[in-house]
Amino acid sequence: ARGMRHIKNAEISREYAETHKDVIAYNQKTYGWIYRDYKQEWWFWEILDIIKKFLLGAVVIFVDPGSDTQLYVAMFLSSLFLLFLACAHPYSKREDNMCAQLAHFSLGAVATFGLAIKNEGCIREK
Repeated sequence: ARGMRHIKNAEISREYAETHKDVIAYNQKTYGWIYRDYKQEWWFWEILDIIKKFLLGAVVIFVDPGSDTQLYVAMFLSSLFLLFLACAHPYSKREDNMCAQLAHFSLGAVATFGLAIKNEGCIREK
């Protein structure tokens, strides 16, 4: 019964694609830039990337401003998204996956070095 359901869904998808070619072409031309670089099963990765940018750019600002906690949250978020990226490999090209992983690693490294510099300044003041 389960196999029949998949066959039925595939038939419906083919039928839809045949009857709506112009709509599909318009959508690909208009919105294709959002998902073009990703594997088909990861078409929504751009949405996750925007959420990541929001969390790192806006939310971290409000987490105990000026404290070590702020940097720990930034390190955690960048590490979490690096883990997601390393497990998913959402980009079609291998080079894009490697570049994105390096960028996420760099975000974590910057937060780590920021924490080290901040704490070194605190140690020198004592």
